[in-house]
Amino acid sequence: MKDDFAYFIENVTALYEQYGPSFVAIKNEHILGVFSTLEDAVSETAKSHMLGSFIVQLCAKNPESLVAHFAGNIA
Repeated sequence: MKDDFAYFIENVTALYEQYGPSFVAIKNEHILGVFSTLEDAVSETAKSHMLGSFIVQLCAKNPESLVAHFAGNIA
C-alpha cells in the first residue's frame, strides 16, 4: 500500500485533471475505480478485492488529498 500511496502522490495532478474531485481506489499502482463517495469506493471495490489490499484516496487539488486512506477490516 505504501507504493500505491506513492503512486497517488506522483500522479495526483493528472488524476485530478482526468477524474475531477472524486475518490479513487488504487491497488498495485493501478486505478481500480473512481467514485463519488468514500463509502461507495470502499464497498464497491471490496466486492472484487479483499479489504486491506487497496487504498482509497480523495482526488482533489488541495493538500487534504495527500492523506492516506486504507481500506481494511481493522478497527
